[in-house]
Amino acid sequence: VEDHMDNVTVLKSWSSVFNVLSIISNQETRVHGDCLSKAEWYNMLASIGDYGEAILELTGASFCFKFHSGTIAAFSAKLLNHGVSPCSGERICFAYYMREYIHTICRVKTPGWSGPSHDHVMQL
Repeated sequence: VEDHMDNVTVLKSWSSVFNVLSIISNQETRVHGDCLSKAEWYNMLASIGDYGEAILELTGASFCFKFHSGTIAAFSAKLLNHGVSPCSGERICFAYYMREYIHTICRVKTPGWSGPSHDHVMQL
């Protein structure tokens, strides 16, 4: 974003609620926490490819999941340390997340916890 701040069309055409996308190809991701995130923001990981068994570890909750092709996982990466094991084959993981400094640069309000909305309910 910093390199494209003069290009308003890039910002206007961004169609995701997440402001960062990392594409990780055939890599183990060691267990880590996201110190630049916020507890109320979720990360979303989507894995695709033709690969052997990979494991998604959420060590903060003591969970391990099979991370098969087509799996999508969403969790608070600030609260839950996480990582993905090495595996054989070809795998791509799309990691969607948010960084507060991008909200600041773009002068956009920083989102908080999601909660129920009753805007769609009509009073009779």
